[in-house]
Amino acid sequence: MACLKYLSLCPCPRCLLLKSRIPMIGSKTDAKQRIKLARVDSQSRRNIIECARKMIFEGGVNITSKRVEKLLKPTSLVPTRVGFQSITQ
Repeated sequence: MACLKYLSLCPCPRCLLLKSRIPMIGSKTDAKQRIKLARVDSQSRRNIIECARKMIFEGGVNITSKRVEKLLKPTSLVPTRVGFQSITQ
């Protein structure tokens, strides 16, 4: 519960379970839905985030603007990019 995104539609960082379904946490239905609605790092998700970042950082659009919200709010995304580098020895 500590990692929930406050005031979002999908507060869980691992799945797209809607906030309205939080009371069902721990049920058999909840377990099935978490698997079915798991967040996936797809190219389309990355494109949405990149588009929002360009609007914010290059276009000067406010992060709370309706244009940015329209992109990010449906799946409670944040305009953060995380790069992982593989470590080879």
